[in-house]
Amino acid sequence: MLVPKFPGSILTLYLFFGTLFPAIGGAIPGQAKDVQQVADSLLGTFGEYEGADFFDHLNNLQFYYYFESPDVGEILLQFGLENLDSAQYPKQYANQQLALGMFAERRGENTNAISAYYKALAVFEVLNNRDDISDTYNSLGNVYLSQGEYEASSGFYQKSLEGIDSLSDPNKYGTILNNIGEVYFEQQEYEKAYTYYQRSYNLLSLNADSLRYDVVVPLHNLGRVYRELGQYDKALENLKGAYEVDRNLADLEGMAIDNLEIGKVYINRNQLDSAEFHLRNAIIQGQRVEAYNTTQEAMQLIASILQKQGRYREAVVYQSRYRMLTDSVIAWQNFADIHAIQSAFEKAQVSRELERLRRDQEVEEFKLKETNLQAVSFIITFVLVLVVLGVLLWQYRTNARASTMLNASNDKLEAQNEDLEYINEQLEASERSLQEVNATKDKFFSIISHDLKSPLNSLIGLLNILLKYGSGLSQEELMDLTQKIDGSVKALTDLLDNLLKWSMAQTDAIDYLPKVLDLKAEVERTVKLLSLNADQKSITIETRITPGTKIFADQDMVSFIVRNLVSNALKFTFPGGKIVVQTNYVEDGVMLRVSDNGMGISPENQEKLFRIDSNVSTKGTQNETGTGLGLVLIKEFVEKNQGRISVQSKQGEGTTFTVTFPALILTEEEY
Repeated sequence: MLVPKFPGSILTLYLFFGTLFPAIGGAIPGQAKDVQQVADSLLGTFGEYEGADFFDHLNNLQFYYYFESPDVGEILLQFGLENLDSAQYPKQYANQQLALGMFAERRGENTNAISAYYKALAVFEVLNNRDDISDTYNSLGNVYLSQGEYEASSGFYQKSLEGIDSLSDPNKYGTILNNIGEVYFEQQEYEKAYTYYQRSYNLLSLNADSLRYDVVVPLHNLGRVYRELGQYDKALENLKGAYEVDRNLADLEGMAIDNLEIGKVYINRNQLDSAEFHLRNAIIQGQRVEAYNTTQEAMQLIASILQKQGRYREAVVYQSRYRMLTDSVIAWQNFADIHAIQSAFEKAQVSRELERLRRDQEVEEFKLKETNLQAVSFIITFVLVLVVLGVLLWQYRTNARASTMLNASNDKLEAQNEDLEYINEQLEASERSLQEVNATKDKFFSIISHDLKSPLNSLIGLLNILLKYGSGLSQEELMDLTQKIDGSVKALTDLLDNLLKWSMAQTDAIDYLPKVLDLKAEVERTVKLLSLNADQKSITIETRITPGTKIFADQDMVSFIVRNLVSNALKFTFPGGKIVVQTNYVEDGVMLRVSDNGMGISPENQEKLFRIDSNVSTKGTQNETGTGLGLVLIKEFVEKNQGRISVQSKQGEGTTFTVTFPALILTEEEY
């Protein structure tokens, strides 16, 4: 990792202009704007600059747009090259050559970049500007390093060091030391690379005014070289230190690269779980900032880890995602090449059009000279026509003012009418909404009154039997009657408990306290509580939860969700049946499925399951009763935890409820 891979302290310049031009710089990337129009707009703001100041300001903008919008930067560069007088402004000419080299290097035109850097170097040497000479040597070193010409690259870096003093400019000196370390790293001379990385870090970290980005690069590189030397503890110490700095800077791309290197260290130590954790975070962070190279490498490494662990299905998923991303990057590169060819073709077209216009202008000028003599005879007529036109224009403007005032009044009335129509529409929509709410409320109270009345009537009837005939009943009849009373009381209690929870959810009275949960432990705890019910119906409950499956959710709500889904499955599964509770990782989170081979649900009832205004209460395989409120509450709690729920069912074959919890990024301690 080089710092920086451009001449001089352009990183500092970039940060400075990022604050100076936030509205301009931030509005360009990714938007469908005409870059020529943007560049012309920028040049139109140069009125306050003259002479050398003009070209200095232009050069600063070129460097800024090198990062933010290279197409705009290229146009500004072309303007500078075409309009700058090298004899009058030699230093500004040399700066333009530096910018030309940077853009050529970005396009992969290393030969043109080297030529431009040598032109800049020649001028700086005549001006005896040591700082700029040092910057240019550093840029030449970067180009040769990218070509694998390590001896030449090292030579230029050494020349760059000769022009500066470590005490007077420790930032620049430390930057070049890091770049020399990169030369040795690429040649696998890790001991020498370590020496230069360490010297770079010592210099940059001692300077309290230095940018923290300058410090994090050699710190990251120390971690890389420690890994190659087999000193994994020190590698982790440096890489995690670099990660903390990048996190404080909110540099997602830096965090992704750090996580990738940390994952490699854990692979070397055969700590595959820790490696998988950091590589997953590298993928998530890399995707957010479109760092495709980092994301690709992390995906490939995770696929190899999963294959080693025998998790072949997940390995195939990551290998497929890796290939898809690789194909997308190649397609984008091809698009960029086509775009470059198209731009060159359009420039050539513009040049030909300008040449044609120049020839046409020459012909027109010749014709104009011939007609000058004829024009004199028309001057008097033209003056008379102007007078007549002036009178007509005065009359037209008088009428136009009156018409404008009338149109303005009409527009105002139309605007007021539109406002009134909009208000009427809002009132009608509000009225419809209130009618729907009232209808839902009436339907809900009708359902609740029926559901409350049924178990109460049953309980009253059973108690009357017990009071009137209890003394004459046998022990067996008393036991049967007691069990029925117990069932009615439990049904009534469940209904009241669900009503209480639903009302609290509607008024936000239930505390939402999310935390990191072990989903396997939560499911197994709930299954254990319901094992007696399952045994009574000879139903097998099988759990297939991947160990270490973590979610971020409210524990009470998750317990309620799992308990009600499994209870429903027990209720509608025939004796001797089977229930399966399993999890799967999906791209956007963790999927929990509860499946049974019981009665199934009709398509009509599936549409009503999660609605409060519909009474979907079906008796179970042994005439168990319910209220239908449980699934309404489950949906409330799932959505409270940013999840979603769905159902697939076929009558006579069984039902599967699926709950998806969102993806989770953990710290290493939580993982």
